[in-house]
Amino acid sequence: MSADGSTLFLRDARGQVPGGDDPGGAWTASPDIAPMPTPMTDPGQFATSDSYDTQPGATLQVGRTNFVYVRGLYTPGPTGQARVWLFHVASELALWPETWSGDGIAVNGSPQNWIDVNGGPGRSIAVTNPPFTFQVPTPEPGQSIQLIAFAESPPYHDPSQWKPTPTDPFPTNDALAGYVRDHHGIAWLGTVEEAGDAPTADITEPVAIGSDTRPFWIGFVCENMPANGGRAAVALPGPDEAGTVSSPPLDITSPDSVRMFLVTWPAGYESAVTITYWMGDTAPTVGAMIQPSIRPLGAGESPDVPPDASQVTPIGRGIGFG
Repeated sequence: MSADGSTLFLRDARGQVPGGDDPGGAWTASPDIAPMPTPMTDPGQFATSDSYDTQPGATLQVGRTNFVYVRGLYTPGPTGQARVWLFHVASELALWPETWSGDGIAVNGSPQNWIDVNGGPGRSIAVTNPPFTFQVPTPEPGQSIQLIAFAESPPYHDPSQWKPTPTDPFPTNDALAGYVRDHHGIAWLGTVEEAGDAPTADITEPVAIGSDTRPFWIGFVCENMPANGGRAAVALPGPDEAGTVSSPPLDITSPDSVRMFLVTWPAGYESAVTITYWMGDTAPTVGAMIQPSIRPLGAGESPDVPPDASQVTPIGRGIGFG
């Protein structure tokens, strides 16, 4: 089903309601797309009636992994399900939909620019949880990155064979604006790019616990890393506050530093952990590494005592040097 037939309503501006008049204002400032440099502490708060009338930020930090949440309001229809797609484009290319791209966008650590969301009893607002991750490129001078979200209702198309974007170019910006305004399953956000504190490297690896509902430790283990000013941060989008990690940059205090955080997830939840590294005064030597790691909390183990490097299991390939 095309975006205009979706049962998930995405807004162009605050104050817009399904079937209502256009409230006016910028069509490139959707309140339903929320980019941020770290995960939301509790994404469920982005789907409450109180937060629905808020305008999140529109800032992307270039050269690093950002987290993008999309929310939508369910409208009457046959199902409380929808597929949310996310694309990006440089502002100078916005009139050509063939340039709207999913490159650099991932879900749970794998390249993918769509997420299925599901409604439930008393739940009228859906939010992508976990979020999209987006490795933000540096735009050309004078340009900005535009984020475009589409909502599709079941039965879904094969993502390898279809995407919801239009096929023909738009002759003018007004024509593009009219297209976005006329389709209630489309949202557009013009972003502002910041260089910020650009990291030396980051890596994102998938995390899944299957049917295991035990609390688990998640974080990183250093191997032969210099300890003079280097820092690393852990970002793990979760279902709620108890399952999310959003740490500040943490000092690497020894060559074999270990930083672990205890979280709890419901059975079947999947996400991805991002480790971000900022080099200090000394570059890591050949063979040095920062390794994402995990360990379930064992029976009788204290939740106040993090595991050491010998007790954890590596996740993925890590950030290696040399």
